[in-house]
Amino acid sequence: MTQPADAPPEAERVAARARFRATLVRVLAVQAVTLVLLWLVQRRYTV
Repeated sequence: MTQPADAPPEAERVAARARFRATLVRVLAVQAVTLVLLWLVQRRYTV
């Protein structure tokens, strides 16, 4: 199967996929930490 003329080379696609995964993991980690911190604050200040 041939690629369109404007398709990025394979190396660029692999690098872009690696960057995307790294960013996704970072975002998910920040969300998990935030949820834990919010849970701790809620436990501390709930009557």
